[in-house]
Amino acid sequence: MKEIADICKNHNLIVVSDEVYRSIIFDNHKHTSIASIEGMKERTIVVNSFSKEYAMTGWRLGYSAAPAKLVEAMCKLQENIVGCAVECNQYAGVKALQSAKKYSKTMTEEYEKRRNYIIKRMGNMDKISCIKPKGTFYAFINIKNTRLSSEEFAIKLLNEKQVVVVPGNAFGSGGEGYIRLSFATSMENIKKGFDRIEEFLESL
Repeated sequence: MKEIADICKNHNLIVVSDEVYRSIIFDNHKHTSIASIEGMKERTIVVNSFSKEYAMTGWRLGYSAAPAKLVEAMCKLQENIVGCAVECNQYAGVKALQSAKKYSKTMTEEYEKRRNYIIKRMGNMDKISCIKPKGTFYAFINIKNTRLSSEEFAIKLLNEKQVVVVPGNAFGSGGEGYIRLSFATSMENIKKGFDRIEEFLESL
């Protein structure tokens, strides 16, 4: 991150730092914002959301922190495009900030258990592998040994086993040969899903 910061400072660049997963971090790792690096606060726009940390997906509530001059310009744009978030959603956001931290911590601990389970399950499967995620509730799974493209794998898995994954090439050409799997669901569903994935891989 320091190397990125040095490039930004040397070339007078502004950074937009998406930190919506800052609280969903595993293995006792700590979140560090690029804005905390010397010389970066004045050139960083931090973007955050209530969706992930407080499980408020769909409430369309978020916030940003940036230097005053940038905030002034951002507000002009915001006022003429959106106006503001719905009032009741704003009150819900305030309540989340005031009292929901403990629930966020519990939720992250549960995500970590699910992460550990899927990594263990994949350890017994020959045709797929995954670098252990250090945060978020997604796994980016290497499927290259199946000799299927990302889209072929995703469509075939959906049609044959009714398991939904996102083909890696949806995130750019570098994602080809991978699929993204979400574990933001119950452990019961994850177990059923991996039973089906295992059956699917055995049929290839």
